[in-house]
Amino acid sequence: MEERALPGLGRQYSSPRGKLDLFTAGPLLVLRFSDHGEGEFATPIIAAFDAITGRGDKVEMFFDMGAMFNYDSALRTRLTVHFAQRRPKIGSLHVFTRSRLVSMGVSVANLALRLITVHDDMASFTRALDELAKRTRTVGISGSLLSA
Repeated sequence: MEERALPGLGRQYSSPRGKLDLFTAGPLLVLRFSDHGEGEFATPIIAAFDAITGRGDKVEMFFDMGAMFNYDSALRTRLTVHFAQRRPKIGSLHVFTRSRLVSMGVSVANLALRLITVHDDMASFTRALDELAKRTRTVGISGSLLSA
């Protein structure tokens, strides 16, 4: 897995099959997946989650999976187990996806987590992100990150 800095508050993790753009600021953790969701992507996501909770904040998560069409089951299981064990430290978890396969995985994860808000369209997803960024007074993250 390759890692590189993105402009602003982000990092990109990539493999021959897929890509993850990860952005954090304040309590916000914003993830944009492309193509295939590698199991290895769980490691930087968990590290970012733990860094936010380590500061005493509840994590507000946004998973943009609109361009992700398949994933390794290890990605879903590692994240679900980690988040379920730390459920009180999660403020919200928003997901946008177009793939039926990914939607099924989100449904399975939500059986354990009981907190995922699924957005049917990108406009609703980015509106929720912008509202939370404003409410938490988080600078440097907005829905405009996801339009790139």
